[in-house]
Amino acid sequence: MGTDRHTGANDDELIVARDGDVEILTINRPAARNALTHRAYALLEHAVRETTARCLVITGAEQAFCSGDDVRHVMGAGDRPPDVGWAARAAPGSLLPQMRSFTPTFR
Repeated sequence: MGTDRHTGANDDELIVARDGDVEILTINRPAARNALTHRAYALLEHAVRETTARCLVITGAEQAFCSGDDVRHVMGAGDRPPDVGWAARAAPGSLLPQMRSFTPTFR
C-alpha cells in the first residue's frame, strides 16, 4: 500500500494508511482484541472527520476487528473513578450522522 502514517507521536492505537483515494484506519490494540479506549475513540473521530479519501476502510489489527469498549479504560481503572457519563458528553459531536453519509461496501 502507499503511505502509512501514525496519528501522533509514539501513538500506535490507530494506524492510518493511504493509497490514492483509499484510506485504511486500523485499530491497533491486538492484545486487547482491539477494544476501544477514550483515546482510540478520539483518534478514530479525528481521522474520520479529517479524511479526504473517497473510500474509508475501518479494520482491526490481527485476528479481531473490535471487541467493543475497553471496560478498564472506559469505566475507570485503578484509583480513577468510573466515567459513566462519557457517552452522553460525546453524543453532541457524534460521528453517526457523518458515518451515515458513507455507503458501506462489503466483500
